[in-house]
Amino acid sequence: MKINNKTKNIASDTLVAREISQEILSFGVSQFQIKKIIEFLAFELENNDQMRNILRIVRDEVEKVDTVISEEKQKENKPSLII
Repeated sequence: MKINNKTKNIASDTLVAREISQEILSFGVSQFQIKKIIEFLAFELENNDQMRNILRIVRDEVEKVDTVISEEKQKENKPSLII
């Protein structure tokens, strides 16, 4: 089976992308941070439809975390009624 240059380039680009993602993970990032990184990278896509689709999925997840964080902060800021 003959492998053409386009297939070789795709394989090479895939390997580089995998190495980049492994490097990011080596920082010990949280699930929230991974989602934010995906969100930021989505903005770099040339295809607006793909960008919007990715953002729609990721933002739903990020907003859930933001809501939990906001609720926790509100609980911390409530004055104590204990005298």
